Amino acid sequence: MAIDVSTAEAFGVGGTLAYRLVRDGEFPVSVIRAGNKLRVRTADVWEALGVGPG
Repeated sequence: MAIDVSTAEAFGVGGTLAYRLVRDGEFPVSVIRAGNKLRVRTADVWEALGVGPG
């Protein structure tokens, strides 16, 4: 499952900074470009935060 990059609030950053980090290649997890949308894998976010599903 993939979620929108704007959920970067989980990393303690706002949307503007999140998109800047993506642009600069510094977002904390891999970013998937799907057309004009940016997505990140839910599992990657959990792993980066050190938590598991459910």
